[in-house]
Amino acid sequence: KKTMVVPSLRQASTIVLVRRAANEGYQVLMAKRSSKMKAFASVYVFPGGVTEDVDQEIANRYSPNDSRGKMKVTGIRELFEEAGVLLTKNSDNADLAHPVSAPEWQDKVHNDPGKFQSLLTSLNCEPAIDSLEYIVTFTTPKMEKRRFDTRFFFSVVDDASINIDGGETVEYKWITPIDALRENKNGTMAFLPPQFYVLSLLSKYSDVDGLIHHFKNVAPPTPILPHSVGFENNVLSLCYPGDEEHPEYPGKAGDRRRLHCTMPMGSGGYRYEDNLASRL
Repeated sequence: KKTMVVPSLRQASTIVLVRRAANEGYQVLMAKRSSKMKAFASVYVFPGGVTEDVDQEIANRYSPNDSRGKMKVTGIRELFEEAGVLLTKNSDNADLAHPVSAPEWQDKVHNDPGKFQSLLTSLNCEPAIDSLEYIVTFTTPKMEKRRFDTRFFFSVVDDASINIDGGETVEYKWITPIDALRENKNGTMAFLPPQFYVLSLLSKYSDVDGLIHHFKNVAPPTPILPHSVGFENNVLSLCYPGDEEHPEYPGKAGDRRRLHCTMPMGSGGYRYEDNLASRL
């Protein structure tokens, strides 16, 4: 019997950038991946990417006691590379987004992540590591060829000037979580299961204060490693921790916590099944 070789995991971070909107609501920044990308072409994502050595050095320098410091720096750096938004500490707690002439520096940092420290030094500023609140960790299923262990964070800005890099991502939109879920259901906005999960979680909070209060005070969900539990009628079913069939975190007999994904993945729509009393 052939043993399945499970590809190794790469550490990655994603930032859900939250912008206060009219009527006390909020929107999140989502970027559309290029149609030319080998993986997940034309789907909407939150800005993010894989960790680099420089991220640990920067975390040690500016926030040595934060256990998630390295991953937060990864998110901050990738948000800048992809969207031109630099989250920095401000002495007067004004808007976090630093007005930096983005395109030239975006290219530099994209080509050499080590240049991110040079950017911070030249602007005489610190990355706003403390501004990031942890949401959840998603791990790519073992059946996939390229696998990531991705931490999702969010940070709130009053507003931010966006400059999409035009390489991996080609356009962006600010959208409420509820509208994003609606567009996905209508087939007009494709995104993958982790984005569906995070947007569903955020959609429960109608204002920024409620959002912040929740994630500061509630224990985070178990890291999510989805497992395939079947494919029929063009629908892939993934079980999440707490489901009776989840290998690492099984629930009791009859417990269901599943995402049913209609193909094509991302644009076919989702149905979430959860008969457990707790949240997502």
